[in-house]
Amino acid sequence: MKKWLKASLITLICAGIVGTSGHFIGVEVAKNIKLGKATEIFTQKLEDNKFYDVKNLNFRFFDQKSTHTFDLELENVRLKFDSNDEFDFTADLSFSYDFMKIYSGSAVFLDNFFYLTTEESSVIEDDICFNTEAIKNFRTSFNNSTLVNEDIFDFRFNLDIFDGLLDKIQEVKTEDPSTFLFEFDIKKYNSTIMFYADQEFNIQKLKTLTALEYENTLVSLDASNINFADEFTIEKPTKEFKNLDNLLKGVGDLLNKFDAEQGEGLSIHLGSKDGSKAISLYRENEKFMDLNGDLEIYNKTENEDYLIKFSGNFNLYFDDYSQEMESVSIILKDDVIYIDYGTAINGSIKSSTIEQILEINKEQLYGKIRELFYSIVDLAGINYSFDNEYHVINNLNTVNENQIDFTIAIPVKHIDEENKVFNISLNYENGKFTQIDFEDITYEKYKICDISLSINDELSEKPTIDPKDYNSLDEIVEKLINFN
Repeated sequence: MKKWLKASLITLICAGIVGTSGHFIGVEVAKNIKLGKATEIFTQKLEDNKFYDVKNLNFRFFDQKSTHTFDLELENVRLKFDSNDEFDFTADLSFSYDFMKIYSGSAVFLDNFFYLTTEESSVIEDDICFNTEAIKNFRTSFNNSTLVNEDIFDFRFNLDIFDGLLDKIQEVKTEDPSTFLFEFDIKKYNSTIMFYADQEFNIQKLKTLTALEYENTLVSLDASNINFADEFTIEKPTKEFKNLDNLLKGVGDLLNKFDAEQGEGLSIHLGSKDGSKAISLYRENEKFMDLNGDLEIYNKTENEDYLIKFSGNFNLYFDDYSQEMESVSIILKDDVIYIDYGTAINGSIKSSTIEQILEINKEQLYGKIRELFYSIVDLAGINYSFDNEYHVINNLNTVNENQIDFTIAIPVKHIDEENKVFNISLNYENGKFTQIDFEDITYEKYKICDISLSINDELSEKPTIDPKDYNSLDEIVEKLINFN
C-alpha cells in the first residue's frame, strides 16, 4: 500500500457531505522556524506516524442520476499501520440513506476481515463478518452486470486521488498563528483537500473544500479531532459472527453470468432434476399450471435484448380437465413467445395476448417490481419506525459449510399491515450456488409454490429464431377470449 495513504485517514473507511466555510490566506505566522520547511515537516509527520486517533469521520456520496444520498458516519476511530503500510482500524459507525439511519454498530477491520457488530438496524439482526476480497469482487460483479440499474450509486471509488500528495501539497498560512492549513489541489476531481494542523504540524482535521466530482457521484469527506497516538492494539472481537463470504461469492458468481462484456447468461433447472417435484402456479387457489425443466436466460448484448428459453414438461389445468405437454420448447424473444410442441403446435403468440389471458398488465407489473426494489430501503426505514425489531434479513443460519438459510421480510408502508415474510435456502460449492429453494411467493391473486431451482453448469447453444417458421396464434387465442 502506498505511503501517502496515511495522509488521508478518511479514505481508508468509506463516505458524508460537509459544507465548508472556505479558508483564510492571512498574515505570515511568526515562529522560530523557517516557514519554507512547514510543508516538509508536516508531510514527514504523516509519513512517520503509525497510530491515529480520530473522534469524528464523515463521508457522503450523492448520486447525481438517482439523486439519492448515502452517508457513513464514524466515531472514535483508531487507525493503525504496520511496517508494510497495511492497516487495521476500529470504530463506531452508522449508515444513512437519504438522511434516514438504516444501520448502526461497531466495526473492526483486522487481517483483511470486517467484523460488524449490529446494535440498531432495519436491515439485519445478526453480527456479521466478511473478507475484503469477497466484498470487492461482489461490488465489481454488481457494477458490471446488465441485470442492475446503474443509476443507483454506480461509482468505483478508489484512492488514486492522493497520487502525488507529497509533491503537490501546498501550505496556506491561516490568520490564527497557532494553526496551519495545508492544501492538496486535485484538479482531476474538481476539488481541494484541506489539512488543518497545529503549530507543531500535527494534523487536527481534514475535509474537502467542495465535493469531489467522481464519475456520476459527488463525494464529500470530513474528519475532525485527529490525534497522533503513541501506540494501541486492535484485536478481533470475541462475539460470534455470521460469515457472509460464501453468500457474497455466490451472488457475485450469478451476476458474473450477466457481465456486460463477458457474461453469456444463466441456465437453471426448475423443479427437482429427477422430475418428482414440479413448480406449481395457482390463480385464486386453483392450480392452472405446473412445470419441470430447464430455463435458460441469455445475456443482453448491444444488438439484442435478453432471450429466454424453457425446455421441459408442463401441465395445464382447466377446471376438471388437464393437458400434459411433454418436451415443450418455449422461447421469448422481442416480446413474442415461440412454442414448439412436436407436431401438435408450432406457433407464435405475442406477450400482450398472454397478458389478456392471465389478466395481467405487464407494464403495471414491471412498475410494481421496480417500485418495490427502488423503495425497499425507504420502506425499511418507515417500517423500522413502527417496530424497532423489524429487519429485512432474519434468522441467518449457516446450516453447514455448504448451506445458508434465512428469511426475507418485505417491508410495508402502513402500521396496520403485516410484513411479507418468506424463507430462502441456499446450497453452494466452491463459492457458487448449486441450488436455491424459496418459500411460496404470492402476487395479488397468483401464487407460485414448491419453488426449487438448481443452477446448471453451462448454457446450451443460443437458439436462432426465424418468425416465418412459426404460425401466428394470436387471432385464434383472441377469438377464444372474446367467445368466453
